[in-house]
Formats: sequence, structure tokens, C-alpha cells
Amino acid sequence: MSSVVNWGILGYARIARMQAIPAILAAGNSRVHAIASRDAGKLAEACAQVPGAIGYNNYAEIIKH
Repeated sequence: MSSVVNWGILGYARIARMQAIPAILAAGNSRVHAIASRDAGKLAEACAQVPGAIGYNNYAEIIKH
């Protein structure tokens, strides 16, 4: 059975940038589905790092989805 785990990232601080997102992208059964950041610049950077990820500008919106 093959299934993909979809991850949502809350915030785009150093740990997310340097540890969590690269690990998720390297895993064969995972993908970053969505990223939330209150900082528009960081959100744009995050979406550039993870093409196809949905970007949210607040944490409540990502939790709703």
C-alpha cells in the first residue's frame, strides 16, 4: 500500500527552512501541502522553496483546511 502524507507547516522560521521542509521533501512518502506565515516576504520565499504548496497568510486558515 502506497500513500502520501500531506504536511502543513506553521511558520517559516529557521527550523522549518533548514530542517523540517528539507526532511519532508526528502521522504519518499511525504509532501508539503501547505505553508502558513504571517510575514508576506517569508511566505513568498517558502512557496518558492516548495513549488505547488498552498500558501496561507494566517495560521487559522491553514488549520481550517
